[in-house]
Amino acid sequence: MREAVFSPTSTRILTAGEDSTARLWDLEGKLLQTFAHSHPSVMAVAFHPKGKWLASAAEEELRIWESTTGKKQTEIKTEEAITDLAFSPDGKWLAVAIRRNQILLYETTQFSLAKTLPLRANWAYHLAFHPEGRRLFAGFETGVAYFEMPEGKPISVFEDLQYEPDAVQPRKIQYATFSSDGRQLLTWGHNWNTDKYPRLRLWDSQTAQHLQGFEGLFGGIMAAFSPDDRYIVMGCAHWEDKSQTPRNGMLHLLDKANGQSLASWPAHNNGLNGLAFSPNGEYLLTYGSKDREVVLWNAAQLLSTRSSGQLRAEPDSPKPPVSTESISYDLDDLEIVDPQARYFALIISVANYQDAAIKDLEAPSQDAEKLKSTLLGYYRFEESLTKRLLDPSRTQIINALDELSQQVTENDNLLIFYAGHGYWDAALEQGYWLPADAQKDRRANWLANSELGNYIRGIKSKHTLLITDACFSGSIFEATRNAFDNAPKHIQNLYARASRKAMTSGAKEEVPDRSIFLEYLIKGLQDNMEPYLTASELFNYIQTPVLSNTSNAPQFGVIRNARHEGGDFVFVKK
Repeated sequence: MREAVFSPTSTRILTAGEDSTARLWDLEGKLLQTFAHSHPSVMAVAFHPKGKWLASAAEEELRIWESTTGKKQTEIKTEEAITDLAFSPDGKWLAVAIRRNQILLYETTQFSLAKTLPLRANWAYHLAFHPEGRRLFAGFETGVAYFEMPEGKPISVFEDLQYEPDAVQPRKIQYATFSSDGRQLLTWGHNWNTDKYPRLRLWDSQTAQHLQGFEGLFGGIMAAFSPDDRYIVMGCAHWEDKSQTPRNGMLHLLDKANGQSLASWPAHNNGLNGLAFSPNGEYLLTYGSKDREVVLWNAAQLLSTRSSGQLRAEPDSPKPPVSTESISYDLDDLEIVDPQARYFALIISVANYQDAAIKDLEAPSQDAEKLKSTLLGYYRFEESLTKRLLDPSRTQIINALDELSQQVTENDNLLIFYAGHGYWDAALEQGYWLPADAQKDRRANWLANSELGNYIRGIKSKHTLLITDACFSGSIFEATRNAFDNAPKHIQNLYARASRKAMTSGAKEEVPDRSIFLEYLIKGLQDNMEPYLTASELFNYIQTPVLSNTSNAPQFGVIRNARHEGGDFVFVKK
């Protein structure tokens, strides 16, 4: 198997096979779509960040497909074979590396060639966009290239980078990935003068300063930051160090701060070809080279839980194409929540601003009331535990969060909703809520997302779900016992693990006053007929109609540094 990637919703997996076919699967191993090429081996696949399309490449053949219908939308012929693909985070660009010293940049409205980015020599093995889309990294045979986007202007910060700090020989950068905040870059590649196997290196992505080496670790073929950026997971085609005999197909958990190996697990018997975390941070997938399997791991348990579901790239092989078993959740030690667990809600709307320079809004108050009535009417929320803030000041919001930190216990659940103005400060790389007493040109009464995250971390709930319907809200990412006695095991398991998640109406972008996002959020809650609805399932329900009816891309994921442990918020019907 050449490559495997998650969909933006973390609910699908796209694989590149050596039988001229890319395949789309669900997380239980069910085959959903096939995408055929005329060339024998699919080398690269990629999802559009809004989920509209997916791209696959085989030799000089690039094909764009509609993700829902599987219909081929566009086919492009390149002059040389394609080595890698990458969509920009905003979905406006598709970068294509070919076996020539250049990168092709296509705009995605018509998939026409917009720019050709030159490389100094050779071709790029791997492409990686900065999480904010402002830079494009390319690793190639004798060095690295860095481009300012969308202009495609070369940046010289990595021009003279030596892969080993004291090396003078050429280096081959095989792969690279950014941390979730974009401040660090993890690379692995060769220094041909010293290395028998590739080495991992950690860099400052702005200055190219070498931050950390991982000495004594060889054979790494791919690596990734953990969802909280504290650890690095490395997959090995071959493992070798001073204390262990060589082993194939191993996973290794590394401490990013000191480079030490913390744990290792066998992953694939015949070599590991790659790995990737799901966008929501819940899963890690690994894929083998010869065994043609994709294996899902539970990221919250630091890869200690292995999935029994497997996918195969060649359905005509003697073994069954997929396992019929779902993901294993390790329920032996599961504890059902205390009967006294409660559902709290803090519902905030800001429509009227004291500063005349900030435009008042029409919809937030009505939207917040609709959400409140839906939660109280359909789910196990109580009026006495639901606090409504109408046009609050910054102090009133903070006081409400402080009160929750004193009232909410580790067995309780908390939903926080905010509708109002938001602001993104590009210079500080910080998002803000604007309370009713905010002033347009002064930050004193703004509420920063980082500060909000600190308050959420201080509330010792079992599960916290933050839903925001505001401009630039995407910058935040990164029930009773009896109610769960008859729940499916996967619901029990998700509830048993603490969660801190956010669902937002957009990324770092403007959103309209009339909220399509909230309209479908409430519709999803009201239309649900199941006794249990996870936040992930709710987001999957609303994402497609929101994308179809607005230019905004709703976001869902883990709140940074807020004690998320791999669970999910569960709405329980009355």
